[in-house]
Amino acid sequence: MTPSLSIAGLHAVEGPWSAGPREAIDWAASLGFSSVHLDAAAPGLRARDLDRSARRDLAATLRRNDLGFTGLDLWIPAEHYAEPATADRAAGALLGAIELASELNALCGGGLAVISTMLPEEAPESLTHAIAAKADQAGVAVEDFTPRETPTGLADTIRPGFDTAREIMRGGKPNKAFSRVASSLATLRLNDADDTGRKALGKGRVEVAMIRALHETLAASTPVVTDLRGLADPAAGARAALDAWG
Repeated sequence: MTPSLSIAGLHAVEGPWSAGPREAIDWAASLGFSSVHLDAAAPGLRARDLDRSARRDLAATLRRNDLGFTGLDLWIPAEHYAEPATADRAAGALLGAIELASELNALCGGGLAVISTMLPEEAPESLTHAIAAKADQAGVAVEDFTPRETPTGLADTIRPGFDTAREIMRGGKPNKAFSRVASSLATLRLNDADDTGRKALGKGRVEVAMIRALHETLAASTPVVTDLRGLADPAAGARAALDAWG
């Protein structure tokens, strides 16, 4: 399986993807990726800015590049859901992203679309139930990357996120963390890191062979997603992901 490339954060970094989301999609396809995870916070990809025509055009760009759609990243700081000045806007952005993911997925003919995000550690029930209801209606899974002691209780629609780099940076071992959440995973986030931060795959401590073995215990349709956030050279990071997994 070729990993899906998340283009989250690329709009803020100079490179061949800088002109806009369509250029980033074209670039991902030119490297050889078979699917993408889009950035719901990037200019030109925010749900509130895309009318029906723009959504059809975005889906057409994916199809033209023969790229699958695995979902959206929406890395809103978790505290924005709790602070009165930003709570409504943050919740509205997530609910809008769920609707956008559902529509793009229908237009692209994909599998389960996944929203990757971070919810507050002590998320209000009103928020989690609104998210779960919207996701269930839309046929979308929400992946929560906030470490929490108490699950949301809504595992069918709000699932735990798992990122190999995050586990390494927290001082843990990815295989141990994986065993706790494997039955609920919507994606397998494959990134590398060492004690100094995120690295391109093969430059940190993640064991790709072990991650392959872990992925084989999941449903074959569970996407592997690699992102380039925090890398000094995103282009080299993308190529390393293809080389390591391919």
